[in-house]
Amino acid sequence: MDPIYRALIVCTNHTDYPTKPQKTGLWLSEATHFYDELAGRNLPYDIASPLGVLFPLMKRVLIDAIRSMKNGPMTQPFARN
Repeated sequence: MDPIYRALIVCTNHTDYPTKPQKTGLWLSEATHFYDELAGRNLPYDIASPLGVLFPLMKRVLIDAIRSMKNGPMTQPFARN
């Protein structure tokens, strides 16, 4: 039987704030945390954007993620060799 509920995750298409110099976009941790909550409850979901196109990711978040993977405990055994 199909679930009664279905989640809709709407992500922004904006890359710039209208009144600030900083860039904006999707924070991966926000999206993955919400996904984990839905998956833990076995709820189906759709990811969409208002324009129906790809949505921007926060560059700053991607850089931090790469740095943490590079310096993280999972990579340390390889870094020593």
